[in-house]
Amino acid sequence: MSKEVTDAEAVTFGSAASCTFVSDTENILDVHFKVFKIGNEYAIEVFRGTDSKKRTPKVWRKLHPNESYVLIPEDIIKIGKVELLVQRFNVGIIAEIGSRAIMEDFHQIIHDLRITDTVHCSYYGVYDGHGGEYCAKYVYGHLPWTFRNILAKEIFHTSKLNSIVGKSLKQAFSEVDNSFHEEFKDMSLFSGSTVVVVVIIGSKMYCANTGDSRAVLCKKGVAYNLSLDHKATNPNEEKRIVAAHGEVKCGRTMGKVAISRAMGDFQYKKLPIIICEPEVRIWEINPNEDEFVLMGSDGLYDKFSSQEAVSFIRHRLTQMEYMEQDARKVAKEITDEAIHKRNVRDNVTALVIQLNRGVKGESAA
Repeated sequence: MSKEVTDAEAVTFGSAASCTFVSDTENILDVHFKVFKIGNEYAIEVFRGTDSKKRTPKVWRKLHPNESYVLIPEDIIKIGKVELLVQRFNVGIIAEIGSRAIMEDFHQIIHDLRITDTVHCSYYGVYDGHGGEYCAKYVYGHLPWTFRNILAKEIFHTSKLNSIVGKSLKQAFSEVDNSFHEEFKDMSLFSGSTVVVVVIIGSKMYCANTGDSRAVLCKKGVAYNLSLDHKATNPNEEKRIVAAHGEVKCGRTMGKVAISRAMGDFQYKKLPIIICEPEVRIWEINPNEDEFVLMGSDGLYDKFSSQEAVSFIRHRLTQMEYMEQDARKVAKEITDEAIHKRNVRDNVTALVIQLNRGVKGESAA
């Protein structure tokens, strides 16, 4: 049951002439998931999606006067002609084709996978295709939903959450990779994709990656790699490739591809030389110190070190009003810098996830 809120206690936000949201706390930014009393003299409607992959038309539900309603990420609230998306974190994304003929980068932002009504799971992904967009596009259409379905079967064992999420991510990568091969046998031989995924459940952040797209955490101005680039020149990866009867020539797997792990690329998986198995890392988020995560394709990180990229983003965020910082604007600025000033020839994707209300002060690096 929700607490009844009086006008004297309430803080108004998102107001319109006849429609007002109220909360029983003075600090709206402290509220992530809460039952809100909605004053509704005329019409507030809510759309709650079930599966964005289906692209079904929106079906709106009109709320009753003063109806209490739990706001959940991915809800869309409609007041007149204005639609407001409920986000769990402030996120900005820019993806640019650069000088390439085609765009092979894909990205994904899902603020809540809707695993259960009580477990809120945010999912963010960057997929950098090669040999065409086919594999990256397939991963975009299947990976989050495969992961969700696997995790939903085990999520109630919360005492083993870390191992369950890690296992579910690895299983999802494997299932999607295999299904891509089964559905597109010829195409899957030459088309592949790197994958980096960040999943946030409560204060736990999980990063799974295969390939050389990268996720970096900014902690009080210092860069922490959440993922490890899987390149053929990595000593451990080269050792694994050689053990699988492959070779690294001119810094490339079999002298052809720079990465050592990927989805797709089945011409190299019979031995297996290239594998899709991700490495999974876990991070406990401290909102007082952990400021944002920068996810990007190798088009970004080929010209920026992790620390340089984090410092670039952080400096520009600090030039904006606290709690008014525009993650999309800084993502645009770093992609423009990479393409137009540092002459990146590749597709460039930059995805910024702010983990708190805003960044204060200059970089510690």
